[in-house]
Amino acid sequence: MQIVKFIKECKTEIKDKTTWPTKETVLNYTIVVLVSVILVSAFLFLIDYISKMIFIDGLWGKTIQNAQGITQKAEGFITRIRPYFNDFSLLILIGAVIMIIFIFSKIKKIFTR
Repeated sequence: MQIVKFIKECKTEIKDKTTWPTKETVLNYTIVVLVSVILVSAFLFLIDYISKMIFIDGLWGKTIQNAQGITQKAEGFITRIRPYFNDFSLLILIGAVIMIIFIFSKIKKIFTR
């Protein structure tokens, strides 16, 4: 009997005491989530693209040809520091911190209007 009473009280509380968001509020929050997802995706794409340009294309070193026509591999920055980092963990950490700061500042501005 107590279980039935508990279920009835739960139904009553959900119907009468719970404040449900309006359609407009749900729509606004949905838009905020979608915009946040798009911004984070764009930010991650840029971080990935820029880090690829810097660390893979520019700093690994390229094959160059000197004045005598001899082809050699120029040592890049990453080949020198590679033993100290595991899969660019420092770059990923810095990118994540910047992204978190950016997202929270934007969300704070949206909700404080």
